[in-house]
Amino acid sequence: NKLRLKPMGPFKLKQNLYNKKFEMGLIDSAVGEAFQEYDEYDLALKVFDKRYKGKKIKIDFKLKKKIKDYLFSNGFSSDVVMKVIREIGEKGSDF
Repeated sequence: NKLRLKPMGPFKLKQNLYNKKFEMGLIDSAVGEAFQEYDEYDLALKVFDKRYKGKKIKIDFKLKKKIKDYLFSNGFSSDVVMKVIREIGEKGSDF
């Protein structure tokens, strides 16, 4: 499955399928099935880890904004993005 190799949120997946000229009904059912199998929050954490793992980071307002923008651009919902940001704030620089 493509989501396992290249994690992305439901909005980006929908957009990719739409750009490939699939029917909206087919897109909606495919995205629905994909996100029954994969948890959006776990995929968002994978995207974050892939970008920031192993880097020394200092959690501040500017970095949180960068992370939010990056996760939004990868198609994740605002609820999931905020949940990831809260977890990052709690863990500090333990990434």
